[in-house]
Amino acid sequence: MNTILLDALFGAIIIGSFSYFSNLYIGDKRYIKIMAFLWGIPAIYFYLLRISARNGKEDMIHLSKHALLGVLGTLLAILFTLYFRNTDKNILIIYNLLYLVTCIFLYFHFKVYNLI
Repeated sequence: MNTILLDALFGAIIIGSFSYFSNLYIGDKRYIKIMAFLWGIPAIYFYLLRISARNGKEDMIHLSKHALLGVLGTLLAILFTLYFRNTDKNILIIYNLLYLVTCIFLYFHFKVYNLI
């Protein structure tokens, strides 16, 4: 039970910090840039790494490998969006949604969680 409370506390601090900075800069023209940075920092990775460490170093490595796959997938989506920045915003959203669904489908269809 103590680990659940500790996890909840760490999660609340991370999400609370995100919320604090969101509200602090909400009227600022740089708000979107700040939100993107806060999303991109490894706060959730740290949180999940801390939780996986309970089962040992091997689980930490597994978490890191699969997180890297996800981050690389996200990086491709970001690069795609930046490259086609002159495309209609709705088209970009649809393509990113299709890419997301495709990534999830391929990950589970090929059972990547068993391969790496």
